[in-house]
Amino acid sequence: METALSSGAYQATVEAAKKQTAKEIDILKRAATGKGNFGLGEGTAEEANRLGRAWVGRNAKTASDGKTLVSVDGMRQYRPPGFKPKLGKSQANFEKRFKEQRTRGWQSNGHLDIKKSKKQRR
Repeated sequence: METALSSGAYQATVEAAKKQTAKEIDILKRAATGKGNFGLGEGTAEEANRLGRAWVGRNAKTASDGKTLVSVDGMRQYRPPGFKPKLGKSQANFEKRFKEQRTRGWQSNGHLDIKKSKKQRR
């Protein structure tokens, strides 16, 4: 059985979606413009994975570790959330290379700290 949202509840839902979208766009913009190692804020593992797929684009390849996604042109890489023992927390990595660089290493590494989703907190 369907239930209709009141106009107030509908508006609140729309506003929440706009806020979430703006947050995700901001994370991707900072990943694209950052250099070296830098923070991207905080998000859930689900958000990180959605953004990671957007980061590397369509037809991304899975690296030999079976987890990391690499863009078709090899210039961007997404490493999904993993626990970092030295930091005591989980992070996802948004990495990129620059066209003019001379090495094959990743010159930009944005770290998204992973927080528990509402589902995980229950």
